[in-house]
Amino acid sequence: MGTTDKTRKILWGRAGNRCADCRRELITHRTADGDEEAIVGDEAHIEAKSPGGPRYGKGDPASLDHYDNLILLCRVDHKKIDDQPCYYTVDRLLKLKADHEAWVNHALDERVTLPGGVLVETNRQTYVLTVYRGFRLALDIWEARIDAVIDANVITPNPTELQQLHDHCAQAWRNSYVACGHLTAATTAECADAAERVLARWKSLADDAVDGLLPSTHPGADPHDDIFNTEDELLELLSAATGMTPSTVRNSAPLTGRLGGTGKRY
Repeated sequence: MGTTDKTRKILWGRAGNRCADCRRELITHRTADGDEEAIVGDEAHIEAKSPGGPRYGKGDPASLDHYDNLILLCRVDHKKIDDQPCYYTVDRLLKLKADHEAWVNHALDERVTLPGGVLVETNRQTYVLTVYRGFRLALDIWEARIDAVIDANVITPNPTELQQLHDHCAQAWRNSYVACGHLTAATTAECADAAERVLARWKSLADDAVDGLLPSTHPGADPHDDIFNTEDELLELLSAATGMTPSTVRNSAPLTGRLGGTGKRY
């Protein structure tokens, strides 16, 4: 069946975008020359899926792609751990993963990085709001990229320009995917499910835009209006989880696009 998107988000979120062994960041920054971010992390199996693989044959084959059998590693440590299975046993890797996630939780309970790299003391409630703000910001950027594709479907630029817009949209999707993983790991199961629905609805809109189905050719059609309903559901659940009013949660993530509830519907 393979690893689900939800499992991947939880794994990246709980690991804090860091290798469980060396704790290096696993998404690099963009370069000044215009290169996009690079992902240098692997979702590694603790017990191998294939016969002959490291630590193969000790677990239930049906559960090998589940969260409990995955660990987030940089590619150097992934290679090291798979080449040294006598030392890196299943028990040792499970402890390595648990210790790393405990370290991430402890760090996030005490401090959070704000724009500009400033560290401030915080608590779990503040952290949830900060992660939510990051998720909403990622969606806001993604929305702008989707709008650019929709506009291009009307003015029909040359194929090279259109492909560039599609690539930008795909990059914004990946950033939103990672931000959703952080929110999924930081909140309740109900909030996590709602965040997944929000991400899925924006992905559906983006797919239709890239496929040239938007803007709609049917006057008054609004096939993606439920995006805003799922946004409202997430807001209500986060309000209940943090003990804050919906307006307080919403105001923690002020945005400029239509995610704030203004402007046209799709």
